[in-house]
Amino acid sequence: MKLPDGSVLTYDLFKSVATSGAYAEKYIPSTNTWVSVSPSDGTASGVIPQLSSAQLGFELGPLVRLLDGRIFVIGATGHTALYTPSTNTWAAGPDIMGSLLGFPALFGADDAPAAVLPNGHVLFTADAAPTLGLFSPPTQVFEFDPGTNTISLIASPSFFVNLLGAFLSRMLVLPTGQVLFSDVLSQMWVYTSSGAPPDELRPQIDDITYQGAGIFLLSGRQLNGQSAGSSYGDDVESDENYPIVSLMDATGKVFYARTTNWSTTEVATGALPETVNFTLPASLIKPGLYRATVSGAGIASMTPFPLEITAAEIAGACGDIHDPTCP
Repeated sequence: MKLPDGSVLTYDLFKSVATSGAYAEKYIPSTNTWVSVSPSDGTASGVIPQLSSAQLGFELGPLVRLLDGRIFVIGATGHTALYTPSTNTWAAGPDIMGSLLGFPALFGADDAPAAVLPNGHVLFTADAAPTLGLFSPPTQVFEFDPGTNTISLIASPSFFVNLLGAFLSRMLVLPTGQVLFSDVLSQMWVYTSSGAPPDELRPQIDDITYQGAGIFLLSGRQLNGQSAGSSYGDDVESDENYPIVSLMDATGKVFYARTTNWSTTEVATGALPETVNFTLPASLIKPGLYRATVSGAGIASMTPFPLEITAAEIAGACGDIHDPTCP
């Protein structure tokens, strides 16, 4: 899981399993080095429950960054862990309790997806692996509430999800804050959560200027969002640590622009100024007044930015931004 300081956190399941210990590391890209953040060797405080095992194939679930800055790690064993970077402290999270034949049972994420919702909760799947063995159905859907430190079982989108192992499910955070869910079947589902993100965590557009050749420059803050959006075990990457720009016309129709040249891919950047280029979908869009919005990992800017788009800009005219005839 990418942290706001640019480092990458990982749970060292092999060493933890081999020693019955609690080990984790951070990779520091600027120095190309690994540093331990492990309670077992004193480089971090707190405890990490065993999150995997040889019997569970050394599998692990996703790591996601919560809106409060902690990292939530979902284990294959049914246990979870929470890491607080600001204090370098680990703690045990709530266990994942599902339902088997109407009775409570331990469920785990032996390869499974999770998604951070705009309200700060975490949507994820887990199956009966800790109780029935590796990759054992049923798969059930859960929601973690960081505020109450509880995990709740919620309704599955389809009965067929219950017949599969959790490793076959996928989640992707959409720019709207909804979560796109899929499994091995062709039917896809959209999950819509209640609640809204804190206003202070929303992206903010400061300005949009035309650069010529059909390209605009958007400047603002927190454009990449507070997290990578969604995550998985070790087989799938669906990170969204980049801005997604949309334009709404007077009729309410929404167009998505292609973004390039991100000034940073860090998450939770706070007041740090950021920029991104976007190119209009020229085959669809028409001249007029639009409301521009930027979304970072499902959290959208609150106040749309008014943008008047001309026919020349759509056509990609004014390739030289120093041309005084450029709008």
